Amino acid sequence: MPNTATNIPISQELNPQPIGLPYWLRIVAIFLLVFVFLVAIELLGESLAWLGKANFQETLYVMNNAFVGLFVGLLLTALLQSSSTVTSMTVAFVGAGMLSLDHAIPVVMGANIGTTLTCIIVAFGHITRKKEFKRGITAALTHNFFNIFTALLLLPIEFFTQALSKTSLWLATQLSATFNLTNISWLDFTVAPIAHWIANLCNGYNFLSVGIAVVLLLLSIRGFTKLSHAIFSQDETKIEKLLFATPFKALCWGTLITATVRSSSATTSLVVPLAATQRITLQNAFCFIMGANVGTTVTALLAALSKSEVAMSIALSHLLFNLLGVLIFFPFPRLQEFVINAAKLLGKLSLTYRLIGFIYLLVIFFILPFVLILLTK
Repeated sequence: MPNTATNIPISQELNPQPIGLPYWLRIVAIFLLVFVFLVAIELLGESLAWLGKANFQETLYVMNNAFVGLFVGLLLTALLQSSSTVTSMTVAFVGAGMLSLDHAIPVVMGANIGTTLTCIIVAFGHITRKKEFKRGITAALTHNFFNIFTALLLLPIEFFTQALSKTSLWLATQLSATFNLTNISWLDFTVAPIAHWIANLCNGYNFLSVGIAVVLLLLSIRGFTKLSHAIFSQDETKIEKLLFATPFKALCWGTLITATVRSSSATTSLVVPLAATQRITLQNAFCFIMGANVGTTVTALLAALSKSEVAMSIALSHLLFNLLGVLIFFPFPRLQEFVINAAKLLGKLSLTYRLIGFIYLLVIFFILPFVLILLTK
């Protein structure tokens, strides 16, 4: 029987269930979803402030350890399948004074690693076709290894020097003074009153308002992703030529599309079936993934609007972390080859012994974070 996997249009992969709305209505819906997202962030920050630090004492104690904070971010993102949600919630925690900047940065680094789980799961969809599975799991693991290696390089630097936190705080101060970013008036009379109204409806049940905020956050990001996919869906040949013509183009388009779609999980998962079916090279797939890492920081920056300078700082530290990762690996093809070869090695082992891939997934994303957090408690 012929393999029909290669005949699936990319437009279907981008948007397997198209939303039957007129183009202009999709644009309006996107703006509404952005508004819902901002309301969710405001409601979350207000609810957390009401709950007070006493209710989060144990959680905050765990996150005081930078390496545990890394695994908290990793685990939460693996469970929620959305680094955008975790980083946005982290911004809300910082904005409400529940979490310090230097303790929040490892959580964001962990979220970067946790978001790679989606790619690996997509790769396992090719497990019945050996050659496709080997190429697909390799592409997925380049995303995973890139974020792990970047964290291994930058987390110790941040731990000993606070370079990221100090730089991002300085940038936030400069931006706030220049553009008044943390005092955007239109949010004060649009987003804030609605968030306050929802909080009042909960009648003092602050955990309920936190739950509503998280649900609104998840729904807005999910809806935004689906609608953006519908807008960007187009002819597969044009997409391949436009997005993956060169490593630099792949990097730029990865950044732009992810910034628009606001889901690195969605856009990076796109490259797995393309790499699996040899429609794009592993290098171009890797460059697209690096760009997606930068593009996903837009969500945290948006969440930090109207918050404190410290909240803006955590969003900027997310951007700096991912930019530094690109600056470390993109200009040096040999470093890219190192990541790709490491992914190929584990991909080859996963092909020979299928259980290895599942064990790696369970250990890195679930068992190790759980054990480390429990030991700390």
